[in-house]
Amino acid sequence: MTTTVTSQSTSISPLDALWALYKSQKKCVKHAFRSRILAEVAEEKKEGEMQVYAKKLSPETYNSICMMAKSVNKAANEVRQAEANGMHVGRNAYDFLAELEQEDV
Repeated sequence: MTTTVTSQSTSISPLDALWALYKSQKKCVKHAFRSRILAEVAEEKKEGEMQVYAKKLSPETYNSICMMAKSVNKAANEVRQAEANGMHVGRNAYDFLAELEQEDV
């Protein structure tokens, strides 16, 4: 599919150039592009919500939450490493890891 862009001026804005490129792509590429943009927007929204939430907390509470998150992540990494080294990890640890991965702690 070929898209031709005709312009009266000699300069094309970056947005117009990007739009022309997007319109010239196959449907599957457009879908992948939209999916990535939506994922990025969702991530930015999540980060923004976390920043707003963090501003509402006292510095001590925020630091405690950060330390707890680091501790939980460290424990999760230790469980994964133990499993990778062939050690038997109890069922509760697997449930714990599954919950962590769902919550993105």
